[in-house]
Amino acid sequence: KEAWQAGAAAVEAAVSGVTDKMVAFKCTREGGYQCETSLEPLDIVANFEKKVPREWINEAGNGIEQPFIDYVLPLI
Repeated sequence: KEAWQAGAAAVEAAVSGVTDKMVAFKCTREGGYQCETSLEPLDIVANFEKKVPREWINEAGNGIEQPFIDYVLPLI
């Protein structure tokens, strides 16, 4: 569903003449997982990394904690 949404948003933007934007998702987990698309300027998203918060990694550094699972489960 999200891949289709991203493709549709990209085509709509291209047909409208929008350039230098990337399709992004704005998601919420309040009241269940919900996601919608947005167009973000390339200069704020290109070459940017989002790191896994340390508290999502176990103390030994070789596994994950439940908050990580809760975050990625809707993405799988």
